[in-house]
Amino acid sequence: MVPEGKYLLVKNKLKTSDSGNTIFNQVLSKLDDDKALYIKHKPNRNIFVLGRFHLGMYNFFSSKRKPEKNETNKLRKFFRERGEAPILLDTNEILKSEINLKNYLFSKGYYNCEITHAIKYRKKKAVVTYFIIPNYPYLIDKVNLAADDAEIDELLNSNLDSTLFIKGMPIDVEIITAERNRITNVLRNRGYFEFGKDYIDFELDTNINLHTVTVNISVANKAENERFMRKSIRHIDIYFENDSETYKEQAPVRFKDITFHFNGFPINPDVIAKNITIKEGDIFKLKELENTYAKLSEFPIFKFIDINYYNTPEDSINGLNAMIILKTNYRQSFTIEPQTIMSQLNRIQNINYGNSYGIANSMTWSHRNLFRNAEVFEVSSNTRLETQLYRDTNSSKLKYFNPAIQQSFSMSLSMPRSSLLGFLQNQDLFKGRLKNLYLKDRIKSIKTNIILSFLFEKNPDYLRRILPLTYQYQIQTRTSTWYFNLF
Repeated sequence: MVPEGKYLLVKNKLKTSDSGNTIFNQVLSKLDDDKALYIKHKPNRNIFVLGRFHLGMYNFFSSKRKPEKNETNKLRKFFRERGEAPILLDTNEILKSEINLKNYLFSKGYYNCEITHAIKYRKKKAVVTYFIIPNYPYLIDKVNLAADDAEIDELLNSNLDSTLFIKGMPIDVEIITAERNRITNVLRNRGYFEFGKDYIDFELDTNINLHTVTVNISVANKAENERFMRKSIRHIDIYFENDSETYKEQAPVRFKDITFHFNGFPINPDVIAKNITIKEGDIFKLKELENTYAKLSEFPIFKFIDINYYNTPEDSINGLNAMIILKTNYRQSFTIEPQTIMSQLNRIQNINYGNSYGIANSMTWSHRNLFRNAEVFEVSSNTRLETQLYRDTNSSKLKYFNPAIQQSFSMSLSMPRSSLLGFLQNQDLFKGRLKNLYLKDRIKSIKTNIILSFLFEKNPDYLRRILPLTYQYQIQTRTSTWYFNLF
Protein backbone atom coordinates (compact mmCIF):
# COMPACT_ATOMS: atom_id res chain seq x y z
CA MET A 1 0.00 0.00 0.00
CA VAL A 2 2.09 2.86 -1.36
CA PRO A 3 0.32 6.27 -1.34
CA GLU A 4 0.11 8.32 -4.49
CA GLY A 5 3.30 10.29 -5.13
CA LYS A 6 5.35 8.06 -2.80
CA TYR A 7 7.81 5.27 -3.56
CA LEU A 8 8.66 2.05 -1.77
CA LEU A 9 12.36 1.78 -0.88
CA VAL A 10 13.50 -1.64 -2.13
CA LYS A 11 17.30 -1.50 -2.13
CA ASN A 12 20.43 0.42 -1.09
CA LYS A 13 23.65 0.21 -3.10
CA LEU A 14 27.22 1.39 -2.52
CA LYS A 15 29.55 2.43 -5.33
CA THR A 16 32.95 4.10 -5.40
CA SER A 17 34.95 6.13 -7.89
CA ASP A 18 38.19 4.47 -6.71
CA SER A 19 37.48 0.80 -7.45
CA GLY A 20 41.18 0.08 -8.13
CA ASN A 21 42.30 1.00 -4.59
CA THR A 22 42.97 -2.29 -2.79
CA ILE A 23 43.02 -0.82 0.73
CA PHE A 24 39.85 1.17 0.21
CA ASN A 25 38.11 -1.82 -1.38
CA GLN A 26 38.69 -3.73 1.85
CA VAL A 27 37.08 -0.90 3.80
CA LEU A 28 34.21 -0.72 1.32
CA SER A 29 33.69 -4.50 1.43
CA LYS A 30 33.33 -4.41 5.22
CA LEU A 31 31.09 -1.36 4.95
CA ASP A 32 28.90 -3.15 2.40
CA ASP A 33 28.55 -6.17 4.75
CA ASP A 34 27.60 -3.92 7.67
CA LYS A 35 25.77 -1.21 5.77
CA ALA A 36 22.60 -1.78 7.80
CA LEU A 37 24.53 -0.32 10.77
CA TYR A 38 25.16 2.95 8.98
CA ILE A 39 22.35 3.25 6.44
CA LYS A 40 19.41 3.48 8.80
CA HIS A 41 17.04 4.20 5.93
CA LYS A 42 16.76 0.56 4.91
CA PRO A 43 14.03 -1.31 3.02
CA ASN A 44 11.60 -3.87 4.41
CA ARG A 45 12.97 -7.25 5.32
CA ASN A 46 13.50 -9.58 2.39
CA ILE A 47 13.48 -13.25 3.41
CA PHE A 48 14.96 -15.90 1.14
CA VAL A 49 12.21 -17.63 -0.90
CA LEU A 50 9.45 -15.85 1.08
CA GLY A 51 10.43 -12.40 -0.15
CA ARG A 52 9.01 -9.43 1.75
CA PHE A 53 6.73 -11.63 3.83
CA HIS A 54 6.25 -9.15 6.69
CA LEU A 55 5.32 -6.35 4.30
CA GLY A 56 2.85 -8.64 2.53
CA MET A 57 1.23 -9.64 5.82
CA TYR A 58 0.87 -5.97 6.79
CA ASN A 59 -0.74 -5.09 3.45
CA PHE A 60 -3.04 -8.12 3.42
CA PHE A 61 -4.58 -7.19 6.75
CA SER A 62 -4.86 -3.49 5.93
CA SER A 63 -8.12 -2.10 4.59
CA LYS A 64 -7.97 0.65 1.94
CA ARG A 65 -11.68 1.40 1.91
CA LYS A 66 -12.17 1.51 5.68
CA PRO A 67 -8.76 2.36 7.24
CA GLU A 68 -10.39 2.96 10.62
CA LYS A 69 -10.88 -0.82 10.90
CA ASN A 70 -7.13 -1.32 10.86
CA GLU A 71 -7.01 -0.27 14.50
CA THR A 72 -10.46 -1.29 15.74
CA ASN A 73 -10.50 -4.79 14.27
CA LYS A 74 -8.51 -7.01 16.65
CA LEU A 75 -7.51 -9.57 13.98
CA ARG A 76 -6.25 -6.89 11.59
CA LYS A 77 -4.40 -5.10 14.37
CA PHE A 78 -2.79 -8.35 15.58
CA PHE A 79 -1.28 -9.22 12.19
CA ARG A 80 -0.38 -5.64 11.27
CA GLU A 81 1.66 -5.32 14.47
CA ARG A 82 3.59 -8.46 13.53
CA GLY A 83 4.08 -7.31 9.98
CA GLU A 84 6.00 -4.31 8.63
CA ALA A 85 4.58 -1.09 7.35
CA PRO A 86 6.00 -0.13 3.92
CA ILE A 87 9.28 1.81 4.13
CA LEU A 88 8.71 4.82 1.91
CA LEU A 89 11.51 6.80 0.31
CA ASP A 90 12.52 9.73 2.53
CA THR A 91 15.22 12.15 1.34
CA ASN A 92 15.84 13.39 4.91
CA GLU A 93 16.67 9.84 5.97
CA ILE A 94 18.98 9.49 2.96
CA LEU A 95 20.91 12.60 4.06
CA LYS A 96 21.23 11.14 7.58
CA SER A 97 22.60 7.91 6.10
CA GLU A 98 25.14 9.93 4.12
CA ILE A 99 26.34 11.52 7.37
CA ASN A 100 26.62 8.09 9.00
CA LEU A 101 28.66 6.76 6.08
CA LYS A 102 30.90 9.80 6.14
CA ASN A 103 31.50 9.41 9.89
CA TYR A 104 32.42 5.76 9.41
CA LEU A 105 34.92 6.55 6.66
CA PHE A 106 36.30 9.39 8.79
CA SER A 107 37.02 6.81 11.51
CA LYS A 108 38.98 4.84 8.89
CA GLY A 109 41.26 7.77 8.03
CA TYR A 110 39.34 9.16 5.04
CA TYR A 111 38.93 12.67 6.42
CA ASN A 112 38.03 14.34 3.10
CA CYS A 113 35.71 11.77 1.58
CA GLU A 114 32.67 12.88 -0.41
CA ILE A 115 29.33 11.06 -0.56
CA THR A 116 26.45 11.72 -2.97
CA HIS A 117 23.42 9.69 -3.91
CA ALA A 118 21.19 8.92 -6.86
CA ILE A 119 17.67 7.51 -6.89
CA LYS A 120 16.34 5.21 -9.59
CA TYR A 121 12.55 5.04 -9.85
CA ARG A 122 10.60 2.20 -11.39
CA LYS A 123 6.84 2.11 -11.08
CA LYS A 124 6.20 2.62 -7.35
CA LYS A 125 9.63 1.43 -6.24
CA ALA A 126 12.94 3.22 -5.64
CA VAL A 127 16.58 2.10 -5.46
CA VAL A 128 19.09 4.41 -3.74
CA THR A 129 22.75 4.31 -4.77
CA TYR A 130 25.34 6.00 -2.54
CA PHE A 131 28.42 7.15 -4.47
CA ILE A 132 31.62 7.38 -2.40
CA ILE A 133 34.63 9.44 -3.44
CA PRO A 134 37.28 8.52 -0.82
CA ASN A 135 39.95 11.02 -1.90
CA TYR A 136 43.27 10.69 -0.08
CA PRO A 137 43.39 8.82 3.25
CA TYR A 138 45.60 10.09 6.05
CA LEU A 139 48.45 7.61 6.51
CA ILE A 140 50.44 6.90 9.66
CA ASP A 141 53.88 8.48 9.50
CA LYS A 142 55.29 8.34 13.02
CA VAL A 143 54.41 7.23 16.55
CA ASN A 144 55.61 9.03 19.67
CA LEU A 145 54.98 7.83 23.22
CA ALA A 146 55.61 9.73 26.45
CA ALA A 147 54.64 8.79 30.00
CA ASP A 148 54.66 11.03 33.06
CA ASP A 149 56.39 8.30 35.05
CA ALA A 150 60.00 7.70 33.97
CA GLU A 151 59.89 3.96 34.71
CA ILE A 152 56.68 3.46 32.71
CA ASP A 153 58.03 5.66 29.93
CA GLU A 154 61.14 3.46 29.57
CA LEU A 155 59.10 0.25 29.68
CA LEU A 156 56.56 1.31 27.05
CA ASN A 157 59.13 2.78 24.67
CA SER A 158 61.12 -0.45 24.85
CA ASN A 159 57.92 -2.23 23.68
CA LEU A 160 57.05 0.33 21.01
CA ASP A 161 58.21 -2.06 18.28
CA SER A 162 55.06 -4.07 19.01
CA THR A 163 52.77 -1.13 18.31
CA LEU A 164 49.75 -1.77 16.12
CA PHE A 165 50.30 1.51 14.26
CA ILE A 166 52.04 0.56 11.01
CA LYS A 167 53.71 3.25 8.96
CA GLY A 168 51.97 3.84 5.64
CA MET A 169 48.60 2.43 6.76
CA PRO A 170 45.48 4.63 7.11
CA ILE A 171 44.78 5.80 10.63
CA ASP A 172 41.89 3.81 12.10
CA VAL A 173 39.82 4.34 15.26
CA GLU A 174 39.66 0.56 15.78
CA ILE A 175 43.47 0.41 15.80
CA ILE A 176 43.55 3.21 18.36
CA THR A 177 41.25 1.17 20.62
CA ALA A 178 43.34 -1.98 20.11
CA GLU A 179 46.57 -0.06 20.83
CA ARG A 180 45.08 1.32 24.02
CA ASN A 181 44.31 -2.24 25.13
CA ARG A 182 47.80 -3.41 24.14
CA ILE A 183 49.52 -0.73 26.23
CA THR A 184 47.23 -1.48 29.16
CA ASN A 185 48.06 -5.19 28.97
CA VAL A 186 51.80 -4.48 28.79
CA LEU A 187 51.64 -2.53 32.06
CA ARG A 188 49.22 -4.90 33.79
CA ASN A 189 51.53 -7.79 32.94
CA ARG A 190 54.45 -5.92 34.54
CA GLY A 191 52.88 -5.50 37.96
CA TYR A 192 50.87 -2.30 37.46
CA PHE A 193 47.64 -3.72 38.87
CA GLU A 194 45.84 -0.38 39.28
CA PHE A 195 46.57 0.91 35.79
CA GLY A 196 43.62 1.32 33.42
CA LYS A 197 43.18 2.35 29.80
CA ASP A 198 41.56 5.64 30.83
CA TYR A 199 45.04 6.95 31.66
CA ILE A 200 46.07 6.75 27.98
CA ASP A 201 45.42 9.64 25.57
CA PHE A 202 45.96 9.83 21.81
CA GLU A 203 46.61 12.99 19.82
CA LEU A 204 46.62 12.90 16.01
CA ASP A 205 48.83 15.54 14.42
CA THR A 206 47.85 15.76 10.74
CA ASN A 207 49.85 17.13 7.83
CA ILE A 208 47.31 18.51 5.34
CA ASN A 209 49.79 18.75 2.45
CA LEU A 210 51.26 15.23 2.79
CA HIS A 211 48.07 13.61 4.14
CA THR A 212 50.01 11.99 6.97
CA VAL A 213 49.40 11.58 10.68
CA THR A 214 51.81 11.62 13.60
CA VAL A 215 50.36 9.68 16.52
CA ASN A 216 51.31 11.11 19.92
CA ILE A 217 50.51 8.80 22.84
CA SER A 218 50.60 10.14 26.40
CA VAL A 219 50.32 8.04 29.56
CA ALA A 220 49.34 9.88 32.72
CA ASN A 221 50.19 9.19 36.35
CA LYS A 222 47.62 7.86 38.80
CA ALA A 223 47.17 11.35 40.19
CA GLU A 224 48.97 14.69 39.99
CA ASN A 225 51.43 13.77 42.72
CA GLU A 226 50.97 9.99 42.76
CA ARG A 227 52.59 7.46 40.49
CA PHE A 228 51.58 3.88 39.75
CA MET A 229 53.40 1.26 41.81
CA ARG A 230 54.21 -2.31 40.88
CA LYS A 231 52.28 -4.80 42.97
CA SER A 232 53.49 -8.20 44.13
CA ILE A 233 51.44 -11.19 45.29
CA ARG A 234 51.77 -11.59 49.06
CA HIS A 235 49.12 -14.24 49.84
CA ILE A 236 46.87 -16.59 47.88
CA ASP A 237 43.66 -17.86 49.48
CA ILE A 238 41.29 -20.36 47.89
CA TYR A 239 37.77 -20.64 49.31
CA PHE A 240 35.46 -23.55 48.43
CA GLU A 241 31.79 -22.58 48.50
CA ASN A 242 29.86 -25.82 49.03
CA ASP A 243 26.16 -26.49 49.34
CA SER A 244 24.62 -26.54 52.81
CA GLU A 245 24.63 -30.35 52.99
CA THR A 246 28.39 -30.74 52.55
CA TYR A 247 29.58 -27.51 54.17
CA LYS A 248 31.37 -27.79 57.49
CA GLU A 249 33.82 -25.71 59.46
CA GLN A 250 37.39 -26.72 58.75
CA ALA A 251 40.79 -25.27 59.59
CA PRO A 252 42.72 -23.74 56.65
CA VAL A 253 45.35 -25.93 55.00
CA ARG A 254 48.66 -24.49 53.80
CA PHE A 255 50.00 -26.22 50.68
CA LYS A 256 52.57 -25.01 48.12
CA ASP A 257 52.35 -21.38 49.26
CA ILE A 258 48.55 -21.43 48.95
CA THR A 259 46.06 -21.31 51.80
CA PHE A 260 43.10 -23.64 51.14
CA HIS A 261 39.76 -23.16 52.87
CA PHE A 262 38.09 -26.46 51.90
CA ASN A 263 35.00 -26.01 54.11
CA GLY A 264 34.35 -29.74 53.98
CA PHE A 265 35.00 -30.33 50.27
CA PRO A 266 37.12 -33.51 49.90
CA ILE A 267 39.83 -32.92 47.29
CA ASN A 268 43.58 -33.33 46.99
CA PRO A 269 45.06 -29.80 47.17
CA ASP A 270 47.83 -30.74 44.72
CA VAL A 271 45.24 -31.09 41.92
CA ILE A 272 44.18 -27.47 42.36
CA ALA A 273 47.64 -26.07 43.12
CA LYS A 274 49.02 -27.37 39.81
CA ASN A 275 46.52 -25.19 37.96
CA ILE A 276 47.17 -21.97 39.89
CA THR A 277 49.70 -20.03 37.83
CA ILE A 278 49.48 -17.06 40.22
CA LYS A 279 52.51 -17.39 42.52
CA GLU A 280 53.36 -15.82 45.84
CA GLY A 281 56.26 -13.39 45.50
CA ASP A 282 55.69 -12.76 41.79
CA ILE A 283 54.61 -9.38 40.50
CA PHE A 284 50.99 -9.11 39.40
CA LYS A 285 50.45 -10.33 35.84
CA LEU A 286 47.12 -10.11 34.07
CA LYS A 287 48.18 -13.06 31.92
CA GLU A 288 48.53 -15.36 34.94
CA LEU A 289 45.12 -14.28 36.22
CA GLU A 290 43.57 -15.24 32.88
CA ASN A 291 45.54 -18.51 32.70
CA THR A 292 44.44 -19.51 36.19
CA TYR A 293 40.82 -18.76 35.40
CA ALA A 294 40.99 -20.72 32.13
CA LYS A 295 42.57 -23.78 33.79
CA LEU A 296 40.12 -23.87 36.69
CA SER A 297 37.21 -23.49 34.26
CA GLU A 298 38.16 -26.88 32.79
CA PHE A 299 37.16 -28.60 36.05
CA PRO A 300 33.56 -29.86 35.92
CA ILE A 301 33.47 -29.93 39.72
CA PHE A 302 33.15 -26.12 39.71
CA LYS A 303 30.19 -24.20 38.37
CA PHE A 304 31.42 -20.72 39.29
CA ILE A 305 34.91 -19.24 39.64
CA ASP A 306 35.79 -15.77 40.88
CA ILE A 307 39.28 -14.30 41.29
CA ASN A 308 39.77 -11.00 43.09
CA TYR A 309 42.75 -9.00 44.34
CA TYR A 310 42.93 -6.85 47.44
CA ASN A 311 45.61 -4.59 48.84
CA THR A 312 47.61 -6.31 51.54
CA PRO A 313 46.82 -4.63 54.89
CA GLU A 314 50.45 -4.72 56.03
CA ASP A 315 51.75 -3.42 52.67
CA SER A 316 48.97 -1.62 50.82
CA ILE A 317 51.40 0.20 48.53
CA ASN A 318 53.19 -2.77 46.97
CA GLY A 319 51.32 -5.87 48.12
CA LEU A 320 48.28 -7.75 46.84
CA ASN A 321 46.29 -10.65 48.24
CA ALA A 322 44.67 -12.97 45.70
CA MET A 323 41.32 -14.49 46.67
CA ILE A 324 39.98 -17.35 44.55
CA ILE A 325 36.39 -18.43 45.20
CA LEU A 326 35.34 -21.82 43.83
CA LYS A 327 31.61 -22.57 43.83
CA THR A 328 31.38 -26.36 43.75
CA ASN A 329 29.01 -28.32 41.57
CA TYR A 330 26.82 -31.24 42.62
CA ARG A 331 29.08 -34.25 43.10
CA GLN A 332 26.58 -36.80 41.79
CA SER A 333 23.89 -36.74 39.13
CA PHE A 334 21.55 -39.26 37.54
CA THR A 335 19.63 -38.90 34.29
CA ILE A 336 17.10 -41.15 32.58
CA GLU A 337 15.89 -40.59 29.01
CA PRO A 338 13.07 -42.80 27.70
CA GLN A 339 12.58 -42.62 23.94
CA THR A 340 10.25 -43.76 21.19
CA ILE A 341 11.64 -44.62 17.78
CA MET A 342 10.24 -44.23 14.28
CA SER A 343 12.77 -44.38 11.49
CA GLN A 344 12.72 -44.71 7.72
CA LEU A 345 16.20 -46.21 7.83
CA ASN A 346 16.19 -49.94 7.29
CA ARG A 347 18.41 -51.30 10.08
CA ILE A 348 16.79 -54.72 10.48
CA GLN A 349 16.40 -56.31 7.05
CA ASN A 350 18.20 -55.67 3.80
CA ILE A 351 14.85 -55.40 2.04
CA ASN A 352 13.01 -52.15 2.51
CA TYR A 353 9.50 -53.18 3.56
CA GLY A 354 8.56 -50.27 5.75
CA ASN A 355 9.44 -48.05 8.68
CA SER A 356 11.11 -49.16 11.89
CA TYR A 357 9.43 -48.64 15.26
CA GLY A 358 10.62 -49.20 18.78
CA ILE A 359 11.42 -47.94 22.24
CA ALA A 360 14.69 -47.09 23.98
CA ASN A 361 15.95 -45.94 27.33
CA SER A 362 19.20 -44.29 28.38
CA MET A 363 20.43 -44.00 31.97
CA THR A 364 23.56 -42.19 33.15
CA TRP A 365 25.09 -41.85 36.59
CA SER A 366 27.96 -39.41 37.09
CA HIS A 367 30.22 -38.77 40.05
CA ARG A 368 32.49 -35.76 40.09
CA ASN A 369 35.56 -36.05 42.29
CA LEU A 370 35.21 -39.79 42.94
CA PHE A 371 38.79 -40.32 44.15
CA ARG A 372 39.21 -36.76 45.44
CA ASN A 373 41.36 -35.74 42.48
CA ALA A 374 38.64 -33.92 40.47
CA GLU A 375 37.97 -37.02 38.36
CA VAL A 376 34.68 -37.54 36.61
CA PHE A 377 33.42 -41.13 36.75
CA GLU A 378 30.43 -41.99 34.60
CA VAL A 379 28.39 -45.16 34.15
CA SER A 380 25.78 -45.33 31.41
CA SER A 381 23.38 -47.88 30.00
CA ASN A 382 21.45 -47.78 26.74
CA THR A 383 18.67 -50.23 25.85
CA ARG A 384 17.02 -50.33 22.44
CA LEU A 385 14.22 -52.55 21.14
CA GLU A 386 13.18 -52.08 17.51
CA THR A 387 11.17 -53.90 14.88
CA GLN A 388 10.10 -53.34 11.30
CA LEU A 389 6.42 -53.44 10.31
CA TYR A 390 5.26 -54.37 6.82
CA ARG A 391 2.06 -55.45 5.06
CA ASP A 392 1.94 -58.89 3.47
CA THR A 393 1.22 -58.55 -0.25
CA ASN A 394 -0.85 -61.74 -0.36
CA SER A 395 -2.98 -61.50 2.77
CA SER A 396 -2.75 -57.72 3.29
CA LYS A 397 -2.10 -58.41 6.96
CA LEU A 398 0.27 -56.28 9.01
CA LYS A 399 3.34 -58.29 9.99
CA TYR A 400 6.70 -57.64 11.60
CA PHE A 401 10.20 -59.04 11.67
CA ASN A 402 11.73 -60.41 14.81
CA PRO A 403 12.74 -57.43 16.92
CA ALA A 404 16.30 -56.14 17.03
CA ILE A 405 17.77 -55.80 20.51
CA GLN A 406 20.67 -53.58 21.42
CA GLN A 407 22.13 -53.21 24.89
CA SER A 408 25.22 -51.25 25.79
CA PHE A 409 27.05 -50.45 29.01
CA SER A 410 29.83 -47.94 29.38
CA MET A 411 32.17 -46.81 32.14
CA SER A 412 34.47 -43.83 31.76
CA LEU A 413 36.94 -42.13 34.03
CA SER A 414 38.30 -38.69 33.14
CA MET A 415 41.29 -37.48 35.16
CA PRO A 416 42.61 -33.88 34.93
CA ARG A 417 46.25 -34.92 34.50
CA SER A 418 48.57 -36.86 32.20
CA SER A 419 51.69 -38.78 33.14
CA LEU A 420 52.91 -38.98 29.53
CA LEU A 421 52.12 -35.49 28.20
CA GLY A 422 52.42 -33.51 31.41
CA PHE A 423 55.75 -32.08 30.22
CA LEU A 424 53.83 -29.85 27.77
CA GLN A 425 52.65 -27.81 30.76
CA ASN A 426 56.04 -27.74 32.45
CA GLN A 427 57.14 -24.11 32.69
CA ASP A 428 60.84 -24.95 33.03
CA LEU A 429 60.85 -26.72 29.67
CA PHE A 430 59.95 -23.56 27.80
CA LYS A 431 62.96 -21.64 29.04
CA GLY A 432 64.98 -23.51 26.42
CA ARG A 433 64.66 -24.07 22.69
CA LEU A 434 60.92 -24.78 22.78
CA LYS A 435 60.13 -21.33 24.17
CA ASN A 436 59.15 -19.93 20.79
CA LEU A 437 56.46 -22.57 20.27
CA TYR A 438 54.23 -20.95 22.92
CA LEU A 439 52.80 -24.36 23.76
CA LYS A 440 52.55 -23.59 27.46
CA ASP A 441 50.30 -20.63 26.79
CA ARG A 442 48.22 -22.39 24.15
CA ILE A 443 47.40 -25.53 26.14
CA LYS A 444 44.57 -25.01 28.62
CA SER A 445 44.39 -28.53 30.04
CA ILE A 446 45.45 -32.14 29.52
CA LYS A 447 43.18 -34.96 30.65
CA THR A 448 43.46 -38.73 30.73
CA ASN A 449 40.34 -40.64 29.70
CA ILE A 450 39.83 -44.37 30.31
CA ILE A 451 36.73 -45.80 28.63
CA LEU A 452 35.47 -49.39 28.95
CA SER A 453 32.25 -50.39 27.24
CA PHE A 454 30.27 -53.43 26.17
CA LEU A 455 27.82 -53.68 23.27
CA PHE A 456 25.41 -56.54 22.63
CA GLU A 457 23.32 -56.44 19.47
CA LYS A 458 21.02 -59.07 18.05
CA ASN A 459 18.82 -58.74 14.98
CA PRO A 460 17.55 -61.07 12.24
CA ASP A 461 20.75 -60.56 10.23
CA TYR A 462 23.52 -61.03 12.78
CA LEU A 463 24.60 -61.26 16.40
CA ARG A 464 27.58 -59.34 17.73
CA ARG A 465 29.33 -58.60 21.02
CA ILE A 466 31.91 -55.83 21.26
CA LEU A 467 34.14 -55.06 24.27
CA PRO A 468 36.30 -51.98 23.52
CA LEU A 469 38.80 -50.42 25.92
CA THR A 470 40.31 -47.01 25.22
CA TYR A 471 43.16 -45.19 26.97
CA GLN A 472 43.11 -41.65 25.70
CA TYR A 473 44.76 -38.27 26.25
CA GLN A 474 42.59 -35.19 25.72
CA ILE A 475 44.41 -31.92 25.01
CA GLN A 476 42.36 -28.73 25.23
CA THR A 477 43.87 -25.69 23.48
CA ARG A 478 42.49 -22.20 23.04
CA THR A 479 40.54 -23.07 19.91
CA SER A 480 40.23 -26.86 19.67
CA THR A 481 40.30 -30.22 21.41
CA TRP A 482 42.76 -32.96 20.42
CA TYR A 483 42.44 -36.67 21.27
CA PHE A 484 45.43 -39.00 21.37
CA ASN A 485 44.52 -42.69 21.77
CA LEU A 486 47.46 -44.45 23.38
CA PHE A 487 45.70 -47.80 22.86
